[in-house]
Amino acid sequence: GAVVAITNILCSNDGWQLIKDVELAFRSSAVVRNTISIASPGNKFISSKETSVNLSRFTDLEFEPNERCARAYDYPPFQDLLVKPSGSAIAIYLVAENKVDTKSFANAVEKIRDEFNPRALELGGRILLTGDPIMSTEIARVISEDITFVLGLISLLLVISFAITRSIRVVMATLLTTGLSLIGAVGVMGWLGLEITPGTALGI
Repeated sequence: GAVVAITNILCSNDGWQLIKDVELAFRSSAVVRNTISIASPGNKFISSKETSVNLSRFTDLEFEPNERCARAYDYPPFQDLLVKPSGSAIAIYLVAENKVDTKSFANAVEKIRDEFNPRALELGGRILLTGDPIMSTEIARVISEDITFVLGLISLLLVISFAITRSIRVVMATLLTTGLSLIGAVGVMGWLGLEITPGTALGI
């Protein structure tokens, strides 16, 4: 699953409507099995084995904007889990469908976020995503872009080597030494215990 954090819009009626629209969009997605937040329609948040909280009771009540923020955070099951102090952020927890792969789930969730984020920005807030599927897909995307960049540089190096020398042997030697340099750099990183990040990939 994933966590959607929506910041700085709970304390306005337009913001509250946007939060409900965002949750409905996630709940209606084919990759999302369930959602949990203070805007969850007809849902229950399980706080322990013995206790459950009916979240729909909060959405059924009418509040003035500022009162909504205070009442949401004052409710103990919501504190620091579903709502931050003074309504500065709320969380929507997404539970993925069982057979949806990580990349498809992350891409679908990001698409919904991108659709609603302009409205949040207009209201002075933001919609943020986190969670293992989101992070894994983003890391894979960055590594893929880095690999493409490195392969492009190597190809350019080989073309320049052939243009200058007109020798296949020199091109092969260039390819071999470049490959050994990359293998050596990655090996040294592993020996030193360095993580492969966009920064270290660029360093290589």
